[in-house]
Amino acid sequence: MEYTFSCANPQRWIDRLREMKQLRSDAQLCRVLQVPPPMISKIRTGRINVSAGLMIRIHEVYNLPISDLRRMMSEH
Repeated sequence: MEYTFSCANPQRWIDRLREMKQLRSDAQLCRVLQVPPPMISKIRTGRINVSAGLMIRIHEVYNLPISDLRRMMSEH
């Protein structure tokens, strides 16, 4: 069983990740994070939570502490 993180406002969280890298689309975010597009779409719509593996990948790509990413996820 994999640990997951839920977002208070997944749409805003994904938008902030895109803004931080100046990406124009979710597809570009998927390429940067090397994840399949349906994953970001499902997170954005609240159908799935953020997996621990994805959280680590975002940490590596963005060079942000996990605690900062979790704080961003809890913001409304």
